[in-house]
Amino acid sequence: MFNNSANGTHYGELGFTLLKNAKEICESLGAKMLLGSEEDFLAKWREFETTYKGFSREHNIPYSPIIHTWRKCYPSDRPFKGDIGNNHGGYRLMAPYMQHLDLLQAIPIYESVKMFKVRPTYKSGSPVITDLVYDNNLQRLQYFTAISCGANDAIGGINGMDNLDNHNYDVSGATDSGITFSETSRMCRLHQIEFNKFGLIEFILSRVNVTSFNFSVECSVEPTDLYIAKTANSSKTYTDSPRTTFESVEFTYDITTKILTAAISSNSNDIQLYDKIRLIVACSGTFYLTNPTVSNYNGTEKVFDQTLHYHYRKIGTELMSKTSVETGWTLSGNAEVKSLPSAVANYTSYNNVASHIQLNSENDSASITIQVPVGTTKVALRIVAQMFTKYASTRWNGTELENGEYTANTPQYVNYDYDYGKIKVVVNDLVIRDVLLYQGWCEQYLEIDIEPTDTTLKLEIIKTSFVDNSYSNADKPIFIHNVSIQNIS
Repeated sequence: MFNNSANGTHYGELGFTLLKNAKEICESLGAKMLLGSEEDFLAKWREFETTYKGFSREHNIPYSPIIHTWRKCYPSDRPFKGDIGNNHGGYRLMAPYMQHLDLLQAIPIYESVKMFKVRPTYKSGSPVITDLVYDNNLQRLQYFTAISCGANDAIGGINGMDNLDNHNYDVSGATDSGITFSETSRMCRLHQIEFNKFGLIEFILSRVNVTSFNFSVECSVEPTDLYIAKTANSSKTYTDSPRTTFESVEFTYDITTKILTAAISSNSNDIQLYDKIRLIVACSGTFYLTNPTVSNYNGTEKVFDQTLHYHYRKIGTELMSKTSVETGWTLSGNAEVKSLPSAVANYTSYNNVASHIQLNSENDSASITIQVPVGTTKVALRIVAQMFTKYASTRWNGTELENGEYTANTPQYVNYDYDYGKIKVVVNDLVIRDVLLYQGWCEQYLEIDIEPTDTTLKLEIIKTSFVDNSYSNADKPIFIHNVSIQNIS
């Protein structure tokens, strides 16, 4: 149950009553309730937070609070309002929603099946199977997009997504090809899902150490290949490349029923990555898949921890002398401190300085060393950042902003293109975290353990966004507006 503050969600006593009703409806359907928040268009964040956190604590229901983060990332007094229309935020304002992953990724999964499409812009639409290998979800994200849940967050279309306040300023030339119906629902109802050349299917099973299983799927045409992901479990020289390979396996295809079947086995314990099996169906062009199934698998019952390991982001004592980034940082490569033009200076309210660190090129970095009290064992690191795409609008035609460093009068976004940035966060040259960034301000939160004898803490932030030359995001800069390091020992 995620509140909809712009459209009548209640708080206080009535809010408690309605939440209790919603909880009972969930339980009557055999489901567990989750709570979350959204934008703060009504400036009622305190009322919503108090109501939802109180109900969450009273009924032991997990709550994901993003409303406070959202209002700080997008304060109401920002000068450019083309990113919002009629109390509906555009794609840039969706970035804080990714904070819900704190809760969603903590939910344990016993069994599942998911389907993914290759991003149509990857390798200019012509990848080969060796271009699609991955070990983890962040690597998978680079090449694949999940089948559509039915939401279309490009409000106003690609041409109008930065002109939600006045569509007279829309740019022209983009093609809106987004899917607005729910392919996920269609999959669950055993309806066809369209793919092009490759269709990835992931199964999370109730058993591990699986060495044999049967696979079937209805396919509209006879596939050219079926691939199983194998992940090496023997010692090998480390590289930064995935350990996984996709290997072709035999299958049968019934022309009458359109069903592909395969009996897959391996003696090397390499066809399952913990509890996950990954398969790719390959065809020569467009095809449709229905009802993917894995059955008759061996292995041992996995240990399933049903505990939800989730907690709110912690607040502690600030260790930075200031959290703005206009001075005090050591920059390398093409990194620089910049300020957006006043017309589009949509900075956050985490601080009141209208400037940012701009990481322009791959491996650009920014670093800082601070003093920490002896005895500090854990810090909360908050980096407010984004991967920046130029604002696309004709409102600046005839001015210096018509085609500037941060503005353009042509479409800047490509549907289904990989549209994430990435930074590597390094603490004391030892603790390394990869952090995904979005096309809009968002607070990235990390808890870092340090040694209690440390008297200093060194933080380095490195741009590591590049995936492939076929993607348009490779040359887009990373903006950092605020960095906070708090003692939460």
